Amino acid sequence: MGHDWVFEVLTDMKSYARRHGFDDLAARLEETEHAARRDISRADGPGSDTGSDGGSDTGSDTGSDGGSPPPTGLPQRPARGG
Repeated sequence: MGHDWVFEVLTDMKSYARRHGFDDLAARLEETEHAARRDISRADGPGSDTGSDGGSDTGSDTGSDGGSPPPTGLPQRPARGG
């Protein structure tokens, strides 16, 4: 899973912003997604064993690999079927 949760959250936020006519927010979130992809791509560069490609992430990210763990204290989204 790696950093996939970041992009899922940003996608959900962009959808919400567009649905409610928050065009500036939606545009900023689009920019944020691009920045996140660049930053994560650099952080997960060659030789990295983490990332959004299913690397060695076990779902218990502690931030020791330079990434941030998912926020705590927030309601958990149900897993997407697929």
